[in-house]
Amino acid sequence: MDLTADDYANISDIAMRPTWQRRAACKGKGTDWWFPTSIEAAKAARAICRDCRVQHQCLAYAVSSPELVGIWAGTDATERRRLRRVSA
Repeated sequence: MDLTADDYANISDIAMRPTWQRRAACKGKGTDWWFPTSIEAAKAARAICRDCRVQHQCLAYAVSSPELVGIWAGTDATERRRLRRVSA
């Protein structure tokens, strides 16, 4: 099997992920969940986060990474901006 440069980039991305992500309830769900296009879809994504055992680590990561978009730890980008302002 021959690996391409893209394959190595994907392997590198996986290796750089925080270890807590391996225990996240969202693991293996696919990316569509975290970029909802309706209120119902956002509620479904947040429900997965609600019972996640690494939600606190995820939220800390998301709040410290302003470039992240989508649902992280049950919050959207607007909610995370608000949390950053409050904690500043």
